[in-house]
Amino acid sequence: MTPLRRTVIVLSLILLLWFAYRVFAVYTVRVGECKPKPVDPNLRLLTRDENGQIVSFPERIGYPAQTRPLIVMTYNIAGHDEVYDGNHVRKIAETIRQQHPDIVGLQEVHRKTWQSRFHDQALELQKLTGMNLFFGASFGEAGGGFGNALLTRGDILSATVHPLPSVGEPRSLIESVVRVDGAVLNVYVTHLTAWGRIKSVTATSMRRRSAMRSGSSASRTLRRSAARTSASPSPVCANASTTSGPITAGSLSLRTL
Repeated sequence: MTPLRRTVIVLSLILLLWFAYRVFAVYTVRVGECKPKPVDPNLRLLTRDENGQIVSFPERIGYPAQTRPLIVMTYNIAGHDEVYDGNHVRKIAETIRQQHPDIVGLQEVHRKTWQSRFHDQALELQKLTGMNLFFGASFGEAGGGFGNALLTRGDILSATVHPLPSVGEPRSLIESVVRVDGAVLNVYVTHLTAWGRIKSVTATSMRRRSAMRSGSSASRTLRRSAARTSASPSPVCANASTTSGPITAGSLSLRTL
């Protein structure tokens, strides 16, 4: 057997073992439905949309006057890049510090996995940025964890992790309540999937065809969904990512760094 052939066989076996580990130890099929929480109707105001349909939204009163834009950042840090780049987390922290964000949602964060060289990326980012931290694991891996994280210069009043329906790599959502400059905000952080996007596009196309047949519009369906999700009396910040890299949002702008 030639050295080249031996090398190819060894690499193929390593790849096969890695794939088998992911399939049997990590990947899952988790079904379920994400339903909105019940809302006290006394906390909601009624109005009508541009089509005359009755919609409601939470009444938000008693908040301090806003003196500066709220800077929200979502960042898929691709924590596995630390395998070949020992300064990966420091670069991430420097990018965050340059933006001076109030809230940061992080995806693909590793805690003591082999991909992060067994480093705790969440804790390191907390120390390097000086922000408060909550980590929400999507799944455990070889003694470590992988998931999403929330960083904020404010106070994290509460936070919990919700497993999401998923096929393949498990996904989760962080539901948290954060206080920034005296204002209490509901902050959600999640990491969506590329194959989920494909299925979503297919499902959206089917809904649009159905909507056209019934004489309604897909946009009305989306507006109704948005109305159901804004169930909290506190302002809501949804923070999600499907791709690597940072995105920041000011009061009226959204940009990819």
